[in-house]
Amino acid sequence: MIDLSPKCVKKISFEIPGDPQQKRSSQPNAIKRGDKWVGKSRPHKKNAPVAANIMECAYLAGWPRNAVPHAGPVMLKVQAFFKIRSADSNSWKKELYETEKIFHTSTPDIDRIINQVQDSLKGIIWGDDKQICKYIDPQKLYSLRPRTEVTIWLISNQMPGSNAEYKQMITSAKINNGGTT
Repeated sequence: MIDLSPKCVKKISFEIPGDPQQKRSSQPNAIKRGDKWVGKSRPHKKNAPVAANIMECAYLAGWPRNAVPHAGPVMLKVQAFFKIRSADSNSWKKELYETEKIFHTSTPDIDRIINQVQDSLKGIIWGDDKQICKYIDPQKLYSLRPRTEVTIWLISNQMPGSNAEYKQMITSAKINNGGTT
């Protein structure tokens, strides 16, 4: 059982205004020499400004600019809200969109949106993507206000300091798991 008490977890929430952006694939940068293609792929030129925007939103939410990235486990929640298509602006559809309960089922894929957030915050909030141990309820929805909402839980890897705290943690884990260890 993960201890999500305030002493073990730091929560950061922020919003990225505008249409959600996906991580774009790298662009090939190869030339032909004789009968062989040589070269490497290079990052897509549209990823850098999106990443800068995501980082700035994290800083505005209170993450210190020169902070050391978190070294422990991370949980991530990303919800993408897309603008209503002009074809769906009928009054009855607009009322449904206002509730933000209609799923967006076209491109971009939710995993590419999450990947853009992950790569943008790597080295800023967490050290590496491998630290992300859980994704919580990722969604793509329609909304009158397009945005991407990001919530991050930074989990402390530290064990409780005293034997009493450790016994309390073990006892609460047994209670939460129905008495089994």
